[in-house]
Amino acid sequence: MNAARLVFETAGYDNASMAEIAARAGIVEGTVYLYFDSKKDLMHRVIAEWYEGLIASVSEGLTRVVGVRARLRFCILRHLRVYVEDTGLADLMIRELRRDRKFYETEIYSLNKRYAAFVTAEILDGIKQGELGPDIVPEIVRDLIFGGIEHCAYRILSGRGGLDIDLVADRILGTLWPGIAAQKEASSVSIEDRIARLEKLVVANGEES
Repeated sequence: MNAARLVFETAGYDNASMAEIAARAGIVEGTVYLYFDSKKDLMHRVIAEWYEGLIASVSEGLTRVVGVRARLRFCILRHLRVYVEDTGLADLMIRELRRDRKFYETEIYSLNKRYAAFVTAEILDGIKQGELGPDIVPEIVRDLIFGGIEHCAYRILSGRGGLDIDLVADRILGTLWPGIAAQKEASSVSIEDRIARLEKLVVANGEES
């Protein structure tokens, strides 16, 4: 599995060979087929194992983050890290697996849903707590987040450079937040009262100086 992951990450699916994977694992090629039906089966197993690790990482990481906005930022930043730290596998997922017409029948699709569900759960929790607007559609917001991340990450996948993932995470969330945050009720303090309080404060400061 480790040898296969290395080969798939560096060579991609089409250029990866079972012979090279076997050689890196120190076994003969025929032995690989005792455990995996095909190169595609092996690739699916590698990606599934990778997803399990991502799910565990996000689940554990969220236990240390408080607040809906902070938790959404954590999810965004963690997914951006995928493209930086696991570029080859992320590229494999987008260019190979998702183009397969049978993708939605695979274990990987189920794992992908579990992974994306972290963001959906945070949005639902934000609505429940009154931090997010009651009329927003969680699935749409989730898709906007992941779609925005993927669009930004094409810079990495195409080899055109890196990303400041902290800056990108802040920009994505900063752009979305005004549209999804709950509209707070107008303050009961009138504008006249606010002006009067400000005038008193100015006078008081003047007297102190």
